[in-house]
Amino acid sequence: DGDGDDDDDDDDGDDADDDDDDDGNIVVVDDDDDDDAATKRLLVDYASKSAGALMLESSGSMKGASNLLVGDKNKYDITPCSTDKKFVVISLLEDILVKQIKMSNDK
Repeated sequence: DGDGDDDDDDDDGDDADDDDDDDGNIVVVDDDDDDDAATKRLLVDYASKSAGALMLESSGSMKGASNLLVGDKNKYDITPCSTDKKFVVISLLEDILVKQIKMSNDK
Protein backbone atom coordinates (compact mmCIF):
# COMPACT_ATOMS: atom_id res chain seq x y z
CA ASP A 1 0.00 0.00 0.00
CA GLY A 2 3.05 2.27 -0.08
CA ASP A 3 2.77 3.63 3.48
CA GLY A 4 6.02 1.94 4.55
CA ASP A 5 4.25 -0.04 7.26
CA ASP A 6 4.80 -3.63 6.20
CA ASP A 7 5.30 -4.90 9.75
CA ASP A 8 2.79 -7.67 10.38
CA ASP A 9 3.52 -7.93 14.12
CA ASP A 10 0.88 -6.36 16.29
CA ASP A 11 2.49 -6.02 19.70
CA ASP A 12 -0.59 -6.32 21.84
CA GLY A 13 1.29 -8.55 24.28
CA ASP A 14 -1.29 -11.32 24.54
CA ASP A 15 0.14 -13.76 22.02
CA ALA A 16 3.83 -13.89 22.91
CA ASP A 17 5.75 -15.14 25.92
CA ASP A 18 8.80 -12.93 25.27
CA ASP A 19 8.93 -9.27 24.25
CA ASP A 20 11.95 -6.99 23.83
CA ASP A 21 11.89 -3.54 25.37
CA ASP A 22 13.72 -0.52 23.93
CA ASP A 23 16.99 -1.27 25.79
CA GLY A 24 17.31 -4.83 24.44
CA ASN A 25 16.12 -6.35 27.71
CA ILE A 26 13.62 -9.18 27.58
CA VAL A 27 10.26 -9.27 29.33
CA VAL A 28 9.20 -12.86 29.99
CA VAL A 29 6.10 -14.40 31.45
CA ASP A 30 7.10 -16.39 34.52
CA ASP A 31 4.55 -19.12 35.16
CA ASP A 32 6.89 -21.26 37.30
CA ASP A 33 5.81 -19.57 40.54
CA ASP A 34 3.94 -21.52 43.18
CA ASP A 35 0.84 -19.38 42.77
CA ASP A 36 -1.54 -19.77 39.86
CA ALA A 37 -1.05 -16.29 38.40
CA ALA A 38 1.59 -15.84 35.72
CA THR A 39 3.78 -12.81 36.36
CA LYS A 40 5.90 -10.77 33.98
CA ARG A 41 9.49 -10.11 34.94
CA LEU A 42 12.26 -8.21 33.24
CA LEU A 43 15.46 -10.01 32.28
CA VAL A 44 18.24 -7.45 32.12
CA ASP A 45 21.43 -8.06 30.16
CA TYR A 46 23.89 -6.77 32.76
CA ALA A 47 26.77 -7.84 30.50
CA SER A 48 25.86 -5.23 27.90
CA LYS A 49 27.56 -1.95 27.17
CA SER A 50 24.25 -0.11 27.66
CA ALA A 51 24.09 -1.53 31.21
CA GLY A 52 27.60 -0.24 31.94
CA ALA A 53 29.59 -3.47 31.50
CA LEU A 54 33.26 -3.19 30.57
CA MET A 55 35.59 -5.64 28.87
CA LEU A 56 38.58 -5.91 31.22
CA GLU A 57 40.60 -8.66 29.59
CA SER A 58 40.43 -11.19 26.78
CA SER A 59 42.58 -13.77 25.04
CA GLY A 60 45.52 -12.05 23.39
CA SER A 61 44.62 -13.31 19.93
CA MET A 62 40.91 -12.40 20.22
CA LYS A 63 39.81 -9.64 17.85
CA GLY A 64 36.69 -7.57 18.54
CA ALA A 65 36.15 -8.77 22.13
CA SER A 66 34.26 -5.58 23.06
CA ASN A 67 31.64 -6.56 20.47
CA LEU A 68 30.45 -9.20 22.94
CA LEU A 69 28.91 -6.37 24.96
CA VAL A 70 26.59 -5.15 22.20
CA GLY A 71 23.48 -6.89 20.94
CA ASP A 72 24.18 -6.30 17.25
CA LYS A 73 24.50 -9.66 15.48
CA ASN A 74 26.53 -7.96 12.74
CA LYS A 75 29.32 -7.22 15.24
CA TYR A 76 31.30 -10.16 16.52
CA ASP A 77 34.60 -11.32 17.94
CA ILE A 78 36.91 -13.81 16.34
CA THR A 79 39.52 -16.03 17.97
CA PRO A 80 41.76 -18.47 16.10
CA CYS A 81 40.93 -22.11 16.85
CA SER A 82 44.60 -22.71 17.66
CA THR A 83 44.42 -20.39 20.69
CA ASP A 84 44.99 -22.51 23.80
CA LYS A 85 43.07 -20.38 26.31
CA LYS A 86 39.99 -18.57 25.06
CA PHE A 87 38.56 -16.26 27.73
CA VAL A 88 37.02 -12.89 28.51
CA VAL A 89 36.77 -10.98 31.78
CA ILE A 90 33.79 -8.64 31.98
CA SER A 91 33.19 -6.08 34.74
CA LEU A 92 29.55 -5.41 35.59
CA LEU A 93 28.33 -2.06 36.88
CA GLU A 94 26.73 -3.61 39.96
CA ASP A 95 26.83 -6.82 41.97
CA ILE A 96 24.18 -9.27 40.82
CA LEU A 97 22.92 -12.76 41.58
CA VAL A 98 23.28 -14.74 38.35
CA LYS A 99 20.26 -16.90 37.60
CA GLN A 100 20.83 -17.49 33.90
CA ILE A 101 23.65 -17.17 31.41
CA LYS A 102 22.72 -16.97 27.77
CA MET A 103 25.27 -17.39 25.00
CA SER A 104 24.84 -17.64 21.27
CA ASN A 105 26.89 -18.52 18.25
CA ASP A 106 25.50 -16.63 15.28
CA LYS A 107 27.67 -17.70 12.37
